[in-house]
Amino acid sequence: MGFPFVLRALEKTGCHDIVTRMLLQTEAPGYGYQILHGATTLCEEWNGNDPEHPSSSQNHFMLGAAEEWFYQVLAGFRRFHGTEERQPQRIVLKPYFPEELDWLTAWHTFPEGRVTIHWKRQHWGIDLKIILPGNAFGKVILPGEEIALHGGENRIRLNGSL
Repeated sequence: MGFPFVLRALEKTGCHDIVTRMLLQTEAPGYGYQILHGATTLCEEWNGNDPEHPSSSQNHFMLGAAEEWFYQVLAGFRRFHGTEERQPQRIVLKPYFPEELDWLTAWHTFPEGRVTIHWKRQHWGIDLKIILPGNAFGKVILPGEEIALHGGENRIRLNGSL
C-alpha cells in the first residue's frame, strides 16, 4: 500500500535510478519478477505469481503506481499553468533517460491534442522526437537546458551520455 508514496518520494528527491532498478528487478520481490513469472496483473504479495500454487490475490491493477511514474518521469509529461489569465497553458516534457533503457515511446492526450515522445539511444547519444498538435507549444527540459517546442514534429539530437 505504501508503494505509490515510495515512488513519489524517490521522484521528488531525484532518485530515478533507484526506481528504475526496483522496477527492472527480476528476483523476488519485484515487478520484473512478477512479469517474468507470467503475472498480467499486480500480485497482492511481492513473491509474485505462482499459477500452480496461488497464495494470494492475483487481481490487483497492473503495475500499480509504476504506470504513473512511467508517464511522469520516463516520458516526462508535465503541464505548466500560466500565472496570468491570458497566458495559455503550455505542454512541458522532462524525460528521464535511464542507462538501462535503449528507447521509449509514449503518448498522452492533452486538451490541445495528442502529444507523442520517442527517444532512442544511439552510439553518439540520444535521438529525441516530440510531436505536438499544430495548435500547441511548450518546452522540453533536459539536463542543463530547456528547448522550446512548436506544433508538429520537433527533433532534438542529444550528444553524449545522459
